[in-house]
Order: sequence, then C-alpha cells, then structure tokens
Amino acid sequence: MEKILQNLRQIINHGTLYDGEHPAWIPIGSMLRMPVVGKTILSEYFYGFLINTCGSIAHYSIQGWVTEYPTVDDLKKFFKKNEYGKPVRESIPHWHTDAIRIVDQIEKLLFPFQTFLKSRK
Repeated sequence: MEKILQNLRQIINHGTLYDGEHPAWIPIGSMLRMPVVGKTILSEYFYGFLINTCGSIAHYSIQGWVTEYPTVDDLKKFFKKNEYGKPVRESIPHWHTDAIRIVDQIEKLLFPFQTFLKSRK
C-alpha cells in the first residue's frame, strides 16, 4: 500500500502522470494508433494495481494508460467512474479487503474534502 500511496503523492505534486512532453498518439496505418509518452511518473507497481484491481484495461502498456489518463484530474475522473462505468471502489469484491483499504487511502489523497464530508455523515 505504501508504494502506491508514495507514488500517488509524487503524481499529485507533479500534476501529471508523465514527466516530459504531453502524451500523444501516433497513427500506425489507417486503423491503429500507438501511445507515445516520455518517462512516466506512474510506477509499474501502481499501474499493475490499476489494471488488475481497479476496473481498467491495460491500454497496451503503461505509456498507453498514461496517454489515456495524463493528469491528476483524469485520474480523479477514473476513480469516480472506471472503464466499467462505476466507481473504482464498487468494482472490488467485498472480500478483497486489502484492495479496498488501498482504494480508500487513494481516495483520501485524491478527494480530501469529499472524504472529510463523507466521514462526518
């Protein structure tokens, strides 16, 4: 959990999930495209958690994922509505308590004021 939260803090401080030029797509033929991004701030460990636990597809690679969700605001939108159309927390089975605890901590960092309001109800 701490590896993911440490990486998330770094991403929040930077404001983007990449370091360098803005992510883009380059065409491959007439039907395909490939993501192009420089060095990513998103760690492989956090990326693995996102694609294996949080309701996301791999987007070919970590660079593809960062191209799809390049900013902290995009990451926030993903946690509110993942690629299956529901909040990330609702995509995790109730018995997967470690993942739920990690997502709760991620949401506290991404939505600090909303978390505060939820806890006061």
